[in-house]
Amino acid sequence: MSHQRSAVPQMKAINLTKTFTLHHQGGVVIEAVQRCSFDVAAGEAVVLTGPSGSGKSSVLRCLYGNYGPDTGQVLLQHRGTQIDLAAATPALVLDARRYSIGWVSQFLRVIPRVPTIDLVAEPAAKAGLTASQAGDKARLLLRRLNIPERLWSLAPATFSGGEQQRVNVARGLAGNQQVLLVDEPTASLDEVNSAVVVELLADAVAHGAAIVGIFHDASVRDAIATRLIDVTRSQVGAKDDA
Repeated sequence: MSHQRSAVPQMKAINLTKTFTLHHQGGVVIEAVQRCSFDVAAGEAVVLTGPSGSGKSSVLRCLYGNYGPDTGQVLLQHRGTQIDLAAATPALVLDARRYSIGWVSQFLRVIPRVPTIDLVAEPAAKAGLTASQAGDKARLLLRRLNIPERLWSLAPATFSGGEQQRVNVARGLAGNQQVLLVDEPTASLDEVNSAVVVELLADAVAHGAAIVGIFHDASVRDAIATRLIDVTRSQVGAKDDA
């Protein structure tokens, strides 16, 4: 599709480097990310590419603040100003996650005894919606993602892998954060539910969200991506979907 980029990136990674030291294996150092730089603007879906083990998931975790990069910056537009998540305090990282940056992984961190409807509504309520509005948003997303209503009052610990993943997608989208990081959100889903996730992500982009994601399914990737970024190179990718 043709795409005109916004002038101001919502998020920008600058020369990210991340290493891991394997202390139980003689102190071997693994270079997971090497000088990775790119940006993403409102209304874009940037997809990270590269072979298995090239650091795509590590890049996402650096962007979300789960990993602190050894070097580099993660610049984020947050509450009308620009912050560096790589140098931010834990309190500022949590505030950014509440209002500005969402996360959808392929695994749901199940919270014991919390009903599914409350689990999905929580990010919306934290972002400022009333309890009623957050509940309405959660119900809308759960319906679109084909989670049966009889399950909404149950904790998702006993759900199937695909049901848990759809709950995770709903939770990630509920907060309407301006930046959304997604890691294989359709990995456990059938064709019908994968198509729903693609539609929801496309809707988010159309409404101005900036998405950075990993999609191993080529058809899903091609349906969502406005640009591809090869994480094995320290330069911005230049492929637009035609």
